[in-house]
Amino acid sequence: MTSENISKWSRKATELPVLPVVVTTLMSLDIDNDDAFTELLSLAKVDPGLALEVLRTLRVKSDSSVAITSLEKALNRIGTVSLKAMVTNRSSVQVFVPTSHSDICMWLHFIQVAIASAQLAQSFRPLNVDRNNAYLAGLLHDVGRLVDFERLSKSPSEVDMVGYEDPAELLMAEAEAFGHDHVQLGSIAGHAWSLPDYVIGAIEHHHSDLHTVSIKEDKLKIVEIVKFADEISMYAMRRGTSDQQAFRRLCRSFFEKRSVFLHKLSPSQEPLDRILATMIESAEHEFARLKLGKAPTNCKNHA
Repeated sequence: MTSENISKWSRKATELPVLPVVVTTLMSLDIDNDDAFTELLSLAKVDPGLALEVLRTLRVKSDSSVAITSLEKALNRIGTVSLKAMVTNRSSVQVFVPTSHSDICMWLHFIQVAIASAQLAQSFRPLNVDRNNAYLAGLLHDVGRLVDFERLSKSPSEVDMVGYEDPAELLMAEAEAFGHDHVQLGSIAGHAWSLPDYVIGAIEHHHSDLHTVSIKEDKLKIVEIVKFADEISMYAMRRGTSDQQAFRRLCRSFFEKRSVFLHKLSPSQEPLDRILATMIESAEHEFARLKLGKAPTNCKNHA
């Protein structure tokens, strides 16, 4: 990608779209209500655009060295009043209205990967990965799709014409169709927003061969968790929980071929089966709350 294109996408990445329910909730939010903080936090945890606005507002109001450990702590520091003002006073708020099947599947994938990442961090405690960090990295891992949301959200239907068998081929198919892929745009957005290194790592490397990635070990552990959560979500959106043996084959394959750290913990299958089921159930609940309808079960290619 040329420096001119990088500059173009950096500018576009400064304002990402949010769901309609976010806009209506912010416009009607009663700051004096005791539930305002909880309501705003719950939306930020399922809307990448709003989550990024929380992080950017913290950067504007605080010293850049402030460590971001969770959306809750970030929102606590800036307060609901400041966030509401910064979001609603923007000259134009981009709204993402999921209309196509691909749109809806993309949002389901955001939520599922965030939930599964937090659960994996909780289940594999010897890795010493904070579940809040894992959740945030999972929520934002595909943020590149929102930078060019008019096209990349619909990319599966277009890149299917090119054909691919794995995530690496998906990125090549996106690049062939659009001139860039969602990982490239996500990396640009991550740096434009000064996101934490562990989030940028998850954005840039969730499709990489982890054995060849040269970043600090604590960041790589989060990347591995997000990568595994990404694969769990992709499996769930295609098959749900109907084929237990296929899911177990996926897990074995990940530990044998793609894992750097998790396989050393001799993971048992039972907790992973629970993570799959809980992820699906929790995401369905969030979908209903976001007024997105019933969570689809026949999604493909949202990696």
